[in-house]
Amino acid sequence: MKAAIFALDTGAYKAKAESAAASALKRMLEQVGFEVKAAGFLPQDREVVASVMIHLADSGSVQLILTTGAVGYLEEDCAPDALTDAAERLLPGIPEALRAFN
Repeated sequence: MKAAIFALDTGAYKAKAESAAASALKRMLEQVGFEVKAAGFLPQDREVVASVMIHLADSGSVQLILTTGAVGYLEEDCAPDALTDAAERLLPGIPEALRAFN
């Protein structure tokens, strides 16, 4: 399977920084057999994040998209909203299982 990993952080995106979280996720996915096609930062922009997710899903270039960051309650924390905008169908049991596992 192919995956994409994005850390949502506008400052790091502009600085073209490296993401320790995205790097760790990449290593873990590769250890279980995923091919990571894209990894890096995206700006904390709901429309941009949703657009990237939609493009990747519609193109069929990846089967899994992981994001890290921007999940709080500040105005710029757009990950949950961007996912809702991009998804055709939500499966709430998966995030609940992830939170329970932690």
